[in-house]
Amino acid sequence: NDSHKLVKAYHRFLVWDIVKRPPITRFLDRLLNPLIGKSIVLYATKPKAEDPDAT
Repeated sequence: NDSHKLVKAYHRFLVWDIVKRPPITRFLDRLLNPLIGKSIVLYATKPKAEDPDAT
C-alpha cells in the first residue's frame, strides 16, 4: 500500500539516497555489503513422487 506512512518515508529515503549520494550511506553500503547481501538465490529440487502402483 503506497499510501502508508512507513512506505512513503522509505521511498523518500531511497530517492534522497539515490539523488544526493551522501557519504554516510555510501560508507555504510560498502561496510555492510559483505555481511548483509542485497539478494539471495536459492536452488531447490522437487522430490520425485512415489509410484502408487509400485509394490
